[in-house]
Amino acid sequence: LLDVPAGRYSPHKDRPLIIAGISCTTCQKKPFAGNRYACLVCHNYDLCEECHTGKRFSKHHLPYHPMQQIMLKEAYAAQNPPPESIFRCPYCGDGELSASGLRDHCQELHQNCPGIRVRCSICGVCRVPYKNFTLLKSSLLDHLRDYHGLKGTEEAQNSG
Repeated sequence: LLDVPAGRYSPHKDRPLIIAGISCTTCQKKPFAGNRYACLVCHNYDLCEECHTGKRFSKHHLPYHPMQQIMLKEAYAAQNPPPESIFRCPYCGDGELSASGLRDHCQELHQNCPGIRVRCSICGVCRVPYKNFTLLKSSLLDHLRDYHGLKGTEEAQNSG
C-alpha cells in the first residue's frame, strides 16, 4: 500500500484507529473509527462501518451500488500475509479480485462500458490523495492500463 499522508490516520494504542478527514455521508460522523466503505458509482460517497453494516444509506445513493471496503492501513498490514484479492468491480460488484484479476474481469465482461463513470477500487484501497479518488473521466480499463500499469499479457509482449 502507498504511504498515508501524515495526520490522515491517527493510531492510538488504547482506542480504535480513527479515520480523519472523511465524514460518513449517512450519519455525518467525522472522524470515525473502523473501516470505511466507498461507493464505486457515486461521487464522494463514503460510509462508516456502523452505517454500512446497519445498511443505512442516504437517499442520494442506491443500495445496490458496489461498495469497496477500505481497511485502515495498520489493520491491513497486521494480516499475515496481507490479502491480495481485495478489490471489487465497480460495474457489477464482483469482489475478491486481485489487481490483475480486476483488469482481466473488466477486459472480459465490461470492455463496452466506456460511458459509465465509476471510481477505481485500487485507487481507494491504495489511498491515492482523496481529491483524485473521484469518478473516472476515462474507462476503468484504460485507467487500469495507463495509471496502474496493468497491461494484459498480449499488450505487455507487444510493448516490450
